[in-house]
Amino acid sequence: MKTWNSFKVSLLQVGLIAFLGVAGCSEPRVVETRSPPPAPAAPALGSTTSANGVVTSYTTGPAGAWNGFMLDSGRTVHFPNYVASRLRSLAAKGQNVRVTGTVVARPEGSAIEATTITNESTGQSVNVAAVAPPAVLNPAVPGVTPTPDQPAPPETSAP
Repeated sequence: MKTWNSFKVSLLQVGLIAFLGVAGCSEPRVVETRSPPPAPAAPALGSTTSANGVVTSYTTGPAGAWNGFMLDSGRTVHFPNYVASRLRSLAAKGQNVRVTGTVVARPEGSAIEATTITNESTGQSVNVAAVAPPAVLNPAVPGVTPTPDQPAPPETSAP
């Protein structure tokens, strides 16, 4: 009987030791932690870059003409306001676009000065660099209604 009790106690001790080892109570363990990879460096001013994302909002110039948009990635895209009429359906809010251009400094921060804008869903593309400016631009005077060459942002323009 004594042997059986000794055996039960030994078995109980082995089980307890095994449980504590599994539960992490035995020896302290070194846990290797890895920090997340560093964010990619912002492209240098003047460099050619590309970005893609969903159009979330529009930007306008001093006269109220549409001259850019924001992507859901936080990137700002800029283009000459006389190109806006060609981009109405291609870069509407909610559309997924791909932009290629040059990184420029703007008063609100760095932006991509677009050379090409492509709608990822339709494949439709506008070569911004190839669009010639109109002969005479509307003067940037407060209160001037944008002309067809300088349309207002899509959400505020008439149908």
